[in-house]
Amino acid sequence: EVYWADPANDHKWSEIGGGDNFVDIAAMPGRKAAFALAEGGAMKMYDGRSWRNVPGIGHAVSVGPDGRKWHIGGSNSLYVADPDDFNWQRINGPKAKKISAGQGGMLWVIDTNDKLHYLLNGQWKDFGRKAKDVSVSPYGAVWITSLENEVFRLSYNGSWKEGRGGTISQIDAGPSGALWALRPDNAIVLYRHKSTPRPAMADPGNLVDSTKTVVQDNGITITQIEVDEPTVTYAVISGPKKWRNVAGRASQVSIGKSGDVWHIGGSGSLYIQPLGQLGWKQVLASGVARVEAGRLKNNAFILTTDGKMWNIDSLGKKTPISGWASDIAVDDVGTQWHIGGHGSVYRMGDSGWIRVPGNVAKIAAGADGKVWSVGRQGEIYRLENNQWNQVPGQARDVAVGRDGSVWHLGGPDGNTLYQWDENAKSWKVIDETKAQTVSVSAAGEIWVARPDGSMTAYD
Repeated sequence: EVYWADPANDHKWSEIGGGDNFVDIAAMPGRKAAFALAEGGAMKMYDGRSWRNVPGIGHAVSVGPDGRKWHIGGSNSLYVADPDDFNWQRINGPKAKKISAGQGGMLWVIDTNDKLHYLLNGQWKDFGRKAKDVSVSPYGAVWITSLENEVFRLSYNGSWKEGRGGTISQIDAGPSGALWALRPDNAIVLYRHKSTPRPAMADPGNLVDSTKTVVQDNGITITQIEVDEPTVTYAVISGPKKWRNVAGRASQVSIGKSGDVWHIGGSGSLYIQPLGQLGWKQVLASGVARVEAGRLKNNAFILTTDGKMWNIDSLGKKTPISGWASDIAVDDVGTQWHIGGHGSVYRMGDSGWIRVPGNVAKIAAGADGKVWSVGRQGEIYRLENNQWNQVPGQARDVAVGRDGSVWHLGGPDGNTLYQWDENAKSWKVIDETKAQTVSVSAAGEIWVARPDGSMTAYD
């Protein structure tokens, strides 16, 4: 979907229909006009009232302040069209995967090897730096994100000044030093200089204070945050959340405190998707029965099909852990748990495994040291003061989110997803479309592996 807002005057985002799934978009001169790229490469233009098709197939799009349109076409080649038409002309240059147009025909691109180039007065220059994304403001300010998801702004002396404000994956520069950016968790961030007017979306009257969030009636949330650098203010806008299909096949999925996502594929193969990256990287080819994402990025706690436990990193380096287990868990401070013989429960201490009272079938740990379990008859327990206290319900499996939420899989076929309501002391149904396993991030993202091996995420 495409959303639009005039941040100086509007207090919310408005959806623009179109019937397509768009993957890239560039604002055009004029109010509420845009040049967009749909899935499959079809290009379209919105004139403020309706969408119309644009000739050609693209991989990325951009529009300069003078109205010239640019796109990356087949073989990563570059094309430009005049402000008043879409008669594409090919431009010689590097094989590009990212593009941003500036004043006077200036063009910045990132090539297929992540190298940064710019075109000025018909001449290409290699800037000698790698980047993930690039954006040029209408007034010529150049911003990039590094391969490590850091933001930099090009200074007058040719050096890059690092921006402060956390991890950023995608950027789009606006007027008066403003920068719109996307975090890896899909939150939208607006940076602005203190001397420029505060956007309506960040007006104090719209928000209770900098720690509160306002939820629009269409599900989008807005939060104002003042960062420690006094010249920068930003508003965080995210949502609305919805279920989306995730590429790959999995029997189990786990998301860690760092945001890394791990899953077990066919034949017990192990995969990781690090925070801010797309696609899965295979870590092990076979033999994994259970994975629990670790507290630190690129690390996990795994159980292999022979009952052995290991710490593993994203390069596949395994470190053995003593003992035999039928299930494992790890909480947000890194404490590991496992179920041993006859349902016995163990917690990792300074000198090794420590026996915890009780005998259970499944165990889960997450934020704030919360530990829950499923008994051998499907009963559900929570660990409090080193004792297992039973709560209502019957479950096949249980999960504790990195945000502190608690979930279980139950129902007639054991595949209905429930969430614990602490105030009501009861479970509420979240999803009845069949879940094999569930894992929840610190930001409340829900990752589910289905019985048929498909994956879906609610974010």
